[in-house]
Amino acid sequence: MEKTQSQGCDSDGFNQLICEEEFDVEDHNSFHMSNQSRQPDSSLQETHLTFKDTETLEKDLVELHKQNKTAVENIYAAQKQLDAGGCTHCPPGWLFINLVCYYFSSDNAGLKSWQEAREFCQIHGGDLPVIDTKDKENPSETINGFWFGLRQLTEEDSWHWLDGTFLVEGYWKVGQPDDYHTNEDCAAVYPNENFFRAWNDLPCGSRQNWICEKAPTYEFLNGTNNQYNTEFALKINTGANAKDLQVPDLAASPLLVEVNFLSNQTEIIRQQKEAQNTLEKERANHGQLKLEVRQKKTLTDSLQRQISILQTEKTNLLSNASALEKNCGRCPSGWLLLKTSCYYFSNYELESRKNWSDSRADCIRQGGDLLIINNLEEQQLISTNFPRVDSSSVWWMNGFWIGLSEVKHLGTWTWTNNVTETSVMYWRSGQPSHTGPQSGNCAAFHYYGDTLRTWYTGNCQQHLLNWICEIRQNNN
Repeated sequence: MEKTQSQGCDSDGFNQLICEEEFDVEDHNSFHMSNQSRQPDSSLQETHLTFKDTETLEKDLVELHKQNKTAVENIYAAQKQLDAGGCTHCPPGWLFINLVCYYFSSDNAGLKSWQEAREFCQIHGGDLPVIDTKDKENPSETINGFWFGLRQLTEEDSWHWLDGTFLVEGYWKVGQPDDYHTNEDCAAVYPNENFFRAWNDLPCGSRQNWICEKAPTYEFLNGTNNQYNTEFALKINTGANAKDLQVPDLAASPLLVEVNFLSNQTEIIRQQKEAQNTLEKERANHGQLKLEVRQKKTLTDSLQRQISILQTEKTNLLSNASALEKNCGRCPSGWLLLKTSCYYFSNYELESRKNWSDSRADCIRQGGDLLIINNLEEQQLISTNFPRVDSSSVWWMNGFWIGLSEVKHLGTWTWTNNVTETSVMYWRSGQPSHTGPQSGNCAAFHYYGDTLRTWYTGNCQQHLLNWICEIRQNNN
C-alpha cells in the first residue's frame, strides 16, 4: 500500500509527534468503496462520491494535524507551569489549608475592630471565617486574639455565624462567654494548647488581629491561544478523555493527572459542602430544641415556685390546725393555751419590733392586752415557755414588753387593768432603774435562768422590743 505523509514534517519533537499520525489512502478509498457498494445508485455516481469524500478527508486530516500540534504545544506549556509550582490556588500572603484560602493578619498590619476586620476580608474577596471544627483553630503565636465570623445579636441574646445560623457548640475558654459589662458581642480565637478552650467574647470595638477565608481559584493554562484554552478547560470540566481533546494520550497524561486530582478535590469540596449543609440543619434543629428546653425550664421554674408557695401554705395550715387542736379552739391561731389564758409571743425578728404603746395596740387589736402576771405560778409558766431565740447580742434588746408601767404616776407601777403592783415584783438585780440603757417607765420580761429575776425597765417610746399578749378565758 502507498502511504501519504503530511507536508511540513521535520525532525523536531512536536512535528515528529504529528507526523507519526499516518494516513492510509487505499484503506480510506476501500472503506468508502465498500460503503458505496451497498447503495443502489449507478457506478458513475459511486466513483464521483468516493473521490470527493477522499478529497474532503485529506483536508480534514491536514486541519486535524494543525489542531493536534497546537494541543501538544499547550500541554507542554501547561506541564512547564505545573513543574514551576502548579496551579495558583490562593493570592500571595494567603495560605491554602483544607481546600480553603486563609489570611492571618500580623502585628505589622496593625489591629482592627471586628467590623473593620470584616470589611478588610470583604474587600479582598472573602469574609471572617466560620470556625466549625478545631482544625481551624490555634492560628499563630500572639498575645492578641484573632477576630472570626461569630457575633452575638443583642435583641436575641444568642450567638450567630455570619451566614445567620445559630452557634450550637463553641470552643470557649473556661468561664466564657461572660458578656463583661454587657457589651462583649464579638468572638475572637486565641492560641491555646486545648483547642476546645480557645474562644473569648470581646467588645466589638476592641483592636485585635483577624483571619479571613475565601474559596481558592484554579488556573490551568497561561498560553497565548486563549480560544483553545477556553475550549480545553470546557472539555476538562465535562470530564473529557485524552482522545476527546484531540491529543495523544502520552502527551495529555501530565495534565490529566492534575485534572483528575482537581476533579477529586472538587468532589471532596462538594461532599464537604453537603456535610456542612447537613450540619447547619442539625445546628438549627439543635438551636430550636435548646430554645424549647429553655421555655420548658422557665415553665418548670414557675410551676416549682407555685408548688413551693402551696407547700408553705400547707405547712401554715397544718401548723394552725395543730395549734387549734392544742388550744381546743379556745385560742386564736398562733396563740398558746396555758392553763386558763391564751398567750401570744410576737415575731422575734428585729424589723418587727415595736415600742411599748404600739405593742399594746397590737394586743388590743387581736382581742387581748399586754401580759398581766398575777401570781408566782403564772410567772413560772411564762418563764418556762419563754422563746429561747436571741436575735441580738445585747441581752435587754431580746426582751418582751409586758403590761406594767409607771406612766401615770412616777414611782407607782400599775398594770394595764389599773391594778397597782404593791406586793411581789420579779425585778432583775438593779431594777427598776431610771439611769443607764435599761432605764425607763415601762417593764419588759427576759428569762435567762432565774424565774424570779426576769423584769427590767425600758424606754417606753424609744426602745423597740417584742411583746407578750394575753387573753383571759373569762373575758371571751
